[in-house]
Amino acid sequence: MKRPIDIFRDSAGSFSIGNPEDGTAIKEAFTYSDFLLILTEKCAYKIQMADQVDPKRLNASLPKVIQQKLFDYGTESEIVGRTLLTAKRLFRKEFLPDSVDLERGLKLSFEALSEIAAMKTAALEFKELEDRAMSQAEESRRKDGSLLLPAIGHVETKCKTFAQKADHAGAKLFEISKLFYPDAKWRGWRDFADFVRTTFGEQDGFAKLTAVTAPFLQLVRDVRDCLEHGNIHNGVVIKDFAIGANGVIALPSIEIDFRDTKQPAVSISHFMAEATEMLLQAFEFTLAHLCSKNLQPFAGMPIYVDFIAEDRRQNKHVRFAYGMYYQDQGFVPIG
Repeated sequence: MKRPIDIFRDSAGSFSIGNPEDGTAIKEAFTYSDFLLILTEKCAYKIQMADQVDPKRLNASLPKVIQQKLFDYGTESEIVGRTLLTAKRLFRKEFLPDSVDLERGLKLSFEALSEIAAMKTAALEFKELEDRAMSQAEESRRKDGSLLLPAIGHVETKCKTFAQKADHAGAKLFEISKLFYPDAKWRGWRDFADFVRTTFGEQDGFAKLTAVTAPFLQLVRDVRDCLEHGNIHNGVVIKDFAIGANGVIALPSIEIDFRDTKQPAVSISHFMAEATEMLLQAFEFTLAHLCSKNLQPFAGMPIYVDFIAEDRRQNKHVRFAYGMYYQDQGFVPIG
């Protein structure tokens, strides 16, 4: 005889996203081992069934569905399109070797998206703090002729947190790359760039890409190491707002000279925005090249990975796909 909890758990049901600030339709769903990821146009949600939380069915009061908003980026977001949705479009078993663990690749892509989403949020929040502080300083100057030098506070901690997220995202991309070349002995991004150059030649598009992305991703790793391991005064200089003798207020800045990585002083808000965009580019283009280099024959037809024209995109931010070339149409994506 079934217990009441078994009847409750086994019965059919439905649920709706309980976020009144969203109000957009569900567009994508991804199944992982212990949760369901749902993407609306605006947000990402983690959905768990009661049996995933309580598999032995001991708690009859546990709700059948548990949902949690993960971040305010959905299918209409550029960072979602250029990471997870691009991975979903490209990680297709009919075009890639069986040896590539595509399920693992998709999970790593979601984890990378989570880190980049945190970077994007941190960059926006820092810029808002910066703008607000400058506005308050200008108001103070106008009132009584004195100057209250603005400050954000805990700038080093904010940079450290941002660098951790960036390095985590880079590490996920590194793991994805290893899925395609499991026997490779890379220790870091410089090794990866050397491998691509020696394997495909210096003039190959993948080699040209890694010549740019590898130094950047190494910079991210070095910045994190520098901030985490007590080198704050030796390898990096971080300043809050400062004023020079000319009376000009300088924005919070970061300067790096650590190991082989050098970054002249630049505003932190600019550094965060540029780092986020560079990681998006590195992720998106590396996935495209990895899939292109490992493309398998499909039903005797010539298949390629290429850039999708805007008028042929299913999602405006998913810019790569498998497809074929036609003389009168150019590149036509498949699926």
